[in-house]
Amino acid sequence: MSNRVRDILAIQGAPNIGWLLIILVLTAGSAWSDDPIPGSTEKIASPQKQASNTKQPTAEDYRGTEKQPLFVKVVDSPQTETNATKNENKSSDKPAFVWGMAAEEATAIFTGLLVVVGALTAAVLIGQSYFLRRSVNLARDEFISTHRPKIRIRHVWIRGRIGPSKRITIDVVVVNSGISPAFLREFNAKVLIQPSDRILPQEPYFMDNTKATMSDYSLLSGIPYVFKDRPGEHLTTDDANGVLQQTHVMYCYGYVEYADAAHNIRKTAFFRRLKVVEIPDGKIVVRFEKEDDPDYEYED
Repeated sequence: MSNRVRDILAIQGAPNIGWLLIILVLTAGSAWSDDPIPGSTEKIASPQKQASNTKQPTAEDYRGTEKQPLFVKVVDSPQTETNATKNENKSSDKPAFVWGMAAEEATAIFTGLLVVVGALTAAVLIGQSYFLRRSVNLARDEFISTHRPKIRIRHVWIRGRIGPSKRITIDVVVVNSGISPAFLREFNAKVLIQPSDRILPQEPYFMDNTKATMSDYSLLSGIPYVFKDRPGEHLTTDDANGVLQQTHVMYCYGYVEYADAAHNIRKTAFFRRLKVVEIPDGKIVVRFEKEDDPDYEYED
């Protein structure tokens, strides 16, 4: 003990030494309880904090595992269930529109009826248009038949001189004497020389190389058309002398095929016989004249 302590103890007396020791012990105990042990990292919680920690349970790990996956259950809030109940009540409380049906049901049925009526109307219109077109076509065909085109053979002329080894050609002039246009399609003609005492073949015979094909050439009413320089025959000496001496007869026959506006195919056939006339000055005049034969001369 220092000299100052000794002096204090000497002044106060021996009985004060016990109280001093008690104060020192209490002071050291309080300091020991407030400060942790040097080197220790843990702090001692106060009694209030310890009490609060003991009340809270330990947090659980809500993460799922492979064996027990995490499921979350969604529960409608009381407000949502209430709204659904109100909507059901409103739909059930709607008054009937007509015949015990709601407005939506009646609208759907009415729409279906409109579709059916529209389909029936379309079918009726299609049928009417078909019959109307048919009536128009029949009326047009009747008009064309009544006012049909008509091809008539106006002239058949011979070109060239009649003599041995002479080649003769012919020109045929046709005209549309009908009212509606005629569409020319095909023409053919042939020259035939045979003895005057021989009858004609039963049916006309034509050569393919003398046929002329046209692509529906339109011939209006009253307009002529000329088939020029149609190929004829190379006359032999016997044929030429026979025609001039009138022991043989030269015929020219042919046909014109045409169509009307309704695409009806029609045909006009002609048949001509060469007539030889000797005039007073010694010259000979020849020309084709019409010969009546229903197998060679006709109109369709």
